[in-house]
Amino acid sequence: MRSLITLRSSPSGFNFLLISACLLSALEVPPLRGRVNDLAQILHKDHSRTLENKLAEFERDTNHQIAVLTIPSLQGESIEDFSIRVAESWRIGQKGVDNGVILIIALKDRKLRIEVGYGLEGAYCRTPLLWGAISGGVTGATVGLFAALEFGYWITH
Repeated sequence: MRSLITLRSSPSGFNFLLISACLLSALEVPPLRGRVNDLAQILHKDHSRTLENKLAEFERDTNHQIAVLTIPSLQGESIEDFSIRVAESWRIGQKGVDNGVILIIALKDRKLRIEVGYGLEGAYCRTPLLWGAISGGVTGATVGLFAALEFGYWITH
């Protein structure tokens, strides 16, 4: 891990504290408030409630947990770095099983990422079913996740 604070000497002998601009500008991970966290406000409130209910039902039926996060922008951060920080903070999935999935959408950046817990990597959702569903928006992508996890679309290498 990089140091947050670096002590540097100037030619005049004064010491300056330099704080890593990269770490200061990192996008803050929002708190987990439910299964659907629509910070970009791209879902109609009715769709958000319906999706929340579908995710709860899916969890009851399968024990797999899915969370959705939409954000307005990554503010220059990579979606890979941000999504890892979200996954580490939110800890979706059951302890010891690691069976959670987070769908992250950055609206202005036009980026989407799916973070999958180790317990579901075999059923990972890089399936034609999911990618076809993404064209159906957030709800379509989430329904694609349901199908991939529930019906066992296993990837073999």
